[in-house]
Amino acid sequence: ILILMPVWLLGVLVYYIIKHRQVSEWAGWLMFTGSLLLYTLFRCADYPDYLYGLTASYIDQDFMMYTLKWSQEFLSSYAIGLLVAIHFIGAATVAPRLASLLYAGEKPIRYLAGFTFATYLFHYPLLQFFAAIASHFNDQMVRNMIMIFGSIAVIWALGTVTERRKADIKRWILFWCELFSRKVWVRL
Repeated sequence: ILILMPVWLLGVLVYYIIKHRQVSEWAGWLMFTGSLLLYTLFRCADYPDYLYGLTASYIDQDFMMYTLKWSQEFLSSYAIGLLVAIHFIGAATVAPRLASLLYAGEKPIRYLAGFTFATYLFHYPLLQFFAAIASHFNDQMVRNMIMIFGSIAVIWALGTVTERRKADIKRWILFWCELFSRKVWVRL
């Protein structure tokens, strides 16, 4: 968790920048489109594999496998996190220019935005699950399609349940946290 904390903190910075509108419209368009192009280049040029290899050349394999586990690709996470942050700032800056387009798609946008909690909770485990299922296919495109569309389908199915039950889940978690904290404090 700590190794990926810079990416999370970047989200705080993005929120601050967006809230205070410290970006010109020209820079916003550059950030909005440039981040998409850079991400495409990043993926097409196999930079994730390059960065993984770079990490593996400096860090012990056992440490990577047993300690870093899901964070083995932290350098890629940093790069992608930076590109996403740039894209979000750009998108927020140019959104007023795209308002008519956004209003036209308001219903589907709001519907899809309703799955953010489920996406946050389930995306990475599902990607790992579908990567394992797809691993016997030789074609990378087929593996990617299985991972992406399999994850989207399951997130949609789970999201229809979790999004409606979010308040109940929150109450349940708070109940158990409060109960646990009382038992811990009583023992201390």
